[in-house]
Amino acid sequence: PLSATVGWLLWVLAGQTRDDDNALLLIAFGFVLVAMATWVYGRFGQAHGKPNRQWFGRIAAAALFATGLATGWPKNAPAETATGYQVVWEKWSPEALAAGQKAGKFVYADFTARWCATCQTNKAAIFHNDALLAEFGKRHVLLLRGDWTNKDPKITAELARWNRSAVPFNLIYAPGKPDPVVLPELLSAGKVLDALAQAAAK
Repeated sequence: PLSATVGWLLWVLAGQTRDDDNALLLIAFGFVLVAMATWVYGRFGQAHGKPNRQWFGRIAAAALFATGLATGWPKNAPAETATGYQVVWEKWSPEALAAGQKAGKFVYADFTARWCATCQTNKAAIFHNDALLAEFGKRHVLLLRGDWTNKDPKITAELARWNRSAVPFNLIYAPGKPDPVVLPELLSAGKVLDALAQAAAK
């Protein structure tokens, strides 16, 4: 019954956090840290053993517990960043790309997957950088995400078109220019800013 309850609650959490890529993962990590706190308290902090050992256990358990709560407590994502640019991903498709180009927009295409650690590292490094987000806002960049967590034949075909067989893969298209700038696999805000300037000047 307990395992069934955990499964049901995870299903509920998945529904509540489906619009935030990292929320469910952070909640799970929060649970892990709280569980570690209880183990550390039981192993080191109870009223037996040397006083220094008890104090260590209690302080470490309290720190882990507080960190677990801070990590896993559900947070309302802000509507927009401090720069005023709202990070909103649209689903990548050849049609969505063509529509963005027809509208004369810069397009950032991110081919990614949840199981790809490099992809998640890239997003953490890029989409919390104020300078980059300000530049995205200035240029009204359209964000398209090709989610390859479950294999998608359209994404597979697009990767093959660029002689790629894996993610991450990122492209920047400039208005009126059919050929994109291909970004390196490991990204930083500076690399994306340089690629954006290169796409504009290309």
